Amino acid sequence: MAKQMAFTDQYGNQHQESYWRLVQCNISVPDKSALLVFYGYKDKAARNSAKQPVAAKQYAIMGETFDACYARHLEPGGPNMAQMAYEYAVECLDARAEDGTLHSFFESATDV
Repeated sequence: MAKQMAFTDQYGNQHQESYWRLVQCNISVPDKSALLVFYGYKDKAARNSAKQPVAAKQYAIMGETFDACYARHLEPGGPNMAQMAYEYAVECLDARAEDGTLHSFFESATDV
């Protein structure tokens, strides 16, 4: 599972087919916390040939939000941890548009 989308990096380079993969998922049930890290590559070929990522995106999930996510995982037939990570990233309103409204960083991404 991965996400693909147009992305402009911090240097202004445009990556029309940037390829984003979950690379780290740290979970602490007693602390009710999780850290998700996604790396974005220029494209799938760059990722497959072990090139350096062009960006990283992190999510910290804590408290009641963690409890709600983790409960879904524990349900019979519930999503595995990777599926939950991608779902959370898509649902999270973590980016701000020029007009100030919040939206998901991955809202325009497609599953690949």
